[in-house]
Amino acid sequence: MGLASSRDQHNNKSLARVLPRSSYSMSDSRELVSIVTPLYNNREFLRRTADCVFNQTYSNWEWIVVDDASTDGSVEHFEDLTRSCKKVRVLRNDVNRGITKTTQRGIELANGSILKILDSDDWMHPLLIERTVEAMEANPNAALVFSHAFYLDDQDNIWGGWSKGGSWTKPGLEVFRSQIIKYTIRTSAVSYRVSIINEIGGRDTLPLVLSSDKYFDLRAMLLGDVVYIDEPLGAHRSHQRNSSGRLDLQFDADFIEQRFALYDDLISRLPEDPGFSVEDLKDEAQLMIRAYVVGLLKEAQKRGDKEAVELLVEALAKRGLNPTGRTGDSLVARAFKVGTPFLKLLTKRKLPEMRIQAVDSV
Repeated sequence: MGLASSRDQHNNKSLARVLPRSSYSMSDSRELVSIVTPLYNNREFLRRTADCVFNQTYSNWEWIVVDDASTDGSVEHFEDLTRSCKKVRVLRNDVNRGITKTTQRGIELANGSILKILDSDDWMHPLLIERTVEAMEANPNAALVFSHAFYLDDQDNIWGGWSKGGSWTKPGLEVFRSQIIKYTIRTSAVSYRVSIINEIGGRDTLPLVLSSDKYFDLRAMLLGDVVYIDEPLGAHRSHQRNSSGRLDLQFDADFIEQRFALYDDLISRLPEDPGFSVEDLKDEAQLMIRAYVVGLLKEAQKRGDKEAVELLVEALAKRGLNPTGRTGDSLVARAFKVGTPFLKLLTKRKLPEMRIQAVDSV
């Protein structure tokens, strides 16, 4: 079977059935892939996460899990699930350090030449590592490889995801120019060459509450080519307990300033002649963040949180942005006029049930 078509990806077949079969031989000896998972209070998803790792068709991997002082028994449950597998290492933070520093701790202990970061509530198809290694081997200049990915809710329902119209390999600067404004890469579907990570200096080089994955990916794009695999190999789970589902983290002046700092830092790292207008990119970034804050303002209005509205407008003003919409209404006035429409989650299908044999045979 060839690559999955867009129509196949959105019918009632499972993800496992729309993908080509593996060509990997268990006797192959290729590059070691390090999987790093930051863990914090995701006990209910750990069985699924362990299954997707142990189901990988590519066998030369190690799994480093760093628990960030979980309080729900997650780390004990995970150790029970994986105790007999010698490929798994579990570490514990003495105090909660946040996802960025927790992930970086795992990266520093990785022994592989390829890194895969897998959040503790996300999912990857059994072919993901195999396809990644194939792409890295075929493209020595590749800094990162990513694939088509889906969105999941907490019941494994698939409610969204994008295909990018066929597999491709492109210069990193070209992909950077589009992704810095419209970022569509999901952590569950991206892997990195470790030499690139070492050149960047790690995942925690810029202090960020959220978006450290975006920053890391865009930094990598400045150092090599990007390979996209048009197969649904990953799934990102969005729910109220993870950072992607918590709007309260974003009603904060420091968080908004971090968004600006992220773009300032990335744009400052561009080469002298990147092949596009840097000034235009700066303007687009400012407008994009402004539009993002307008969205937060609308959500604050829906919640009746006037303090958050004032805080967000002040964050814009600190950057010299006039809090005025195109129609002449102030952002505050607009926020209190217009509510935020919520995306209706239309369940199309669930992830396939894929359980592996006993863990001690992995």
